[in-house]
Amino acid sequence: MRLAKAEALGNDFLVVVDPRDVERLDATGARALADRRRGLGADGVIGLDGEDRLVLYNADGSRAEMSGNGLRCLGQVLCEVRGLTELTVATERGPRTYRRLERSGVVAIGETTMGEVRLLREGERLLVDVGNPHEVRFVEESVLDDLDLVELGARAQAEVPGGVNVEWVARAGPASLRLRVFERGVGETEACGTGSTAAAVAAVHSGLIDAGLVDVHNPGGVLSVDTEGPEPRLRGPSRIVGWIEVPKETIAR
Repeated sequence: MRLAKAEALGNDFLVVVDPRDVERLDATGARALADRRRGLGADGVIGLDGEDRLVLYNADGSRAEMSGNGLRCLGQVLCEVRGLTELTVATERGPRTYRRLERSGVVAIGETTMGEVRLLREGERLLVDVGNPHEVRFVEESVLDDLDLVELGARAQAEVPGGVNVEWVARAGPASLRLRVFERGVGETEACGTGSTAAAVAAVHSGLIDAGLVDVHNPGGVLSVDTEGPEPRLRGPSRIVGWIEVPKETIAR
């Protein structure tokens, strides 16, 4: 199995290059690959099947519907392999298109369409559908760094059937937000693309900031979300860490 290790602001993925390997992969194999002590280590394992449909496993082997950072990592790797600058991926919620805007060595700046974003619940905890479920909680910036996301994130998973990605979000300026995130099936991560999109759309909807280009400051760096138009667009960097060949014994656990 040929893989690429890639990361987007510290949110790291193992990208499976060959669609035939993607179709052979299961939860046990993905969990073994993502294990940070006994495997290669990653927040997720991602690839496309033979029909260019997205297949994404969280680190714990559970399936995920979408990942904004994962799509940029996947797009960068497969554009390199296939000699492209643009790649359209089928997801459960419709197509998503990655475009490579810039490239410098192993680093690429990419933009991904994020599809329709739906607000499903109002109140202190906004439930936002970005192709995967998010709960956005607005807090004061002064308390953001002190939150115990391990405890709060675990509690949120128990409260929502099937789990949920949770973002704690503070306004940082007229067109900027700060965010910390607990991702279901992974835990606290350095960055979340769908979470940044959910946060930006929810902040505009709540009147916290105006519609337009929103900079979302994740712990790992800044993602930009264009909230105007029929669907948001997410922009940010990704980096290929290395190329890996994995023997079948590694995932046969």
